[in-house]
Parts: sequence; C-alpha cells; structure tokens
Amino acid sequence: MKRRYLLRTSAAMTLAPLWMRSFENTNVKAEEHANDEPNIRLKLGLNAFTFNTALIDGEMTRNDVIDFCRDHQIDGVDMTGYYFQQYPEVPDDRLLFEFKRYAFENGVTVSGTGVKNNFSVADAEQFQHEVQLVKNWIPVTAKLGGDVLRIFSGRRLAKSQNRRAIFDRMVTTLQDCAKVAADHGVILGVQPHHDFLKTAEQTIELLDAVDDPWLKVVLDTGSLRDEPVYDEIEKLLPHSVTWQLKKGTWIDGNLGPVDLPRIKAIINKVGYSGFLPFELTGSFDDLRQRRRQAADFATSIRDEVIG
Repeated sequence: MKRRYLLRTSAAMTLAPLWMRSFENTNVKAEEHANDEPNIRLKLGLNAFTFNTALIDGEMTRNDVIDFCRDHQIDGVDMTGYYFQQYPEVPDDRLLFEFKRYAFENGVTVSGTGVKNNFSVADAEQFQHEVQLVKNWIPVTAKLGGDVLRIFSGRRLAKSQNRRAIFDRMVTTLQDCAKVAADHGVILGVQPHHDFLKTAEQTIELLDAVDDPWLKVVLDTGSLRDEPVYDEIEKLLPHSVTWQLKKGTWIDGNLGPVDLPRIKAIINKVGYSGFLPFELTGSFDDLRQRRRQAADFATSIRDEVIG
C-alpha cells in the first residue's frame, strides 16, 4: 500500500513541473494575445444635462431621469451637481443616499457627477472658492457611488491674463485636487470645452504636466473645433475615462451630425472600457419630444457603436 502511494506521489511530482510549465505557457500566450487586442467593454450612459431645461424648471426630477434610463436600457447616469438644489453647497448625505438607492433599485449606476468650476479666474479669493468647490464635491461623488467627478480647466482668458502663469497655477491646483481625489477613490475628469482647453494637444500637455493617474479626460465630442475632430477624438481616447457623446460635431467651422460608425472604428482601434454617456444640448419646450430624441439617439449609439 505504501509502495503504491509512493509511486503515485513520485509520478505526480515528476509530472507537476510539466503541468505547471504548460499552465504558465498558456497564461503567457493568453497575455500576449490580450495585448494584441484593444480592451473594449462599453456601457451606455446618459448625461443628465440632456434634460436640463426640464430639470431646472421642475418639470422633471432626478428620479425621473433614472426612470428614463431604466425604461430605455441605459446603464448609467452622470448626474451633474447643480441638479441638487443645495449646489454649490454639498447636499445632505440623506439626499445623496436616497438618490443612490433609487438608482440602484432601478438597475442604474450613478457613474459620476460634475461641477462648474473655473480655474482660470483672475481674482485670488474667487480662485480659492473654485478650488474648494472641486474638493468639496469629490466625497459627494464617492458617496453617490460614482467613479468620476467631471471638472473644467477654466474659461477663456482675458487679454490681460498670461496663459503660462495660469497654466502653471492650474497644474499645481490639479495636483493638489488629485491627491484628495485619490483619498476617496474618485477620478477627476477634465473636460476640454472649447475654453482654456481647445485642442487635444493642449489637454494632453496639461495631463502630462500634472502627471497623476487620478486625473483623466472627459471626451466631449461636441467641443473639439480647432483641429480635425475625429483625429482629436483618437488622440484623447487613450486618456479618457468617460464621454459626452453629442449628436453634433464641428467640421471646418460647421456643425454637422456625428459619425457614429467612425466613433466605433476609433474605439475598436484604440480601445476603451467604461461608460459611454451621451448628451443632447440646447433648451427645449416639449419634454415629450426631447424624450423621443434622447431615446432615438440612445438606440443609434447602442446599434452603431456598442453593438
């Protein structure tokens, strides 16, 4: 009995290195294959600004936005901070948690939120208020279960302002804010909005100067105007953690319909995993029509991009 046991044990020990080498080789091959293919996993999202007019005048509530997402198989919502009545002050935890619970009960993820900061403001006291606004809303994002706090760089500069000085101050400020964001597990997503940041080159320059993994990009397809838009999207996508996919894009100074198959081709080439929120802009008088427009655009994105 002991001899048979020893023989079995000896055979197992002899074969074990071969099995382990085979397993390791399989893992290496799988890893090499994974590196050959872009990492793509897309989830449809909605930016609540799509219903801005109705949210501001009270015709629609935050929970109504969740209902819309539920009814149209939209996975996540970016609920901008100013749709909480206390904004720019931080909402009560009870209010945040009730909204988070309602979203969860309806199968919708609160993917993030956003503030309307201006880091290029000239006045020193106002600048500190802008910085504190961002820092205050980082824990709000975490409490909502969001991954991204959407922020801006700053508005267009006055002629009297020195761009390099503002840029350097912005770098230091974003490094400081990114440390706070890291403490809460929240990514800061800076949105080039044809303001201080107009191009992919300017945006990447800022990211490189800050050099912090907790600062990434919100890819706003409707605010890239100064360079060929799809080239700009391709440059920014590797740095992006979420989107504002809009119906219109700027080509040669003219606003035309977004080319969704081309968006899909760029994603397939570069790779992207995460939420793909869309946003309809402009005010509206007919909420039912806006709902139809949003539902139709969601269907187009699902069919032509997400697949």
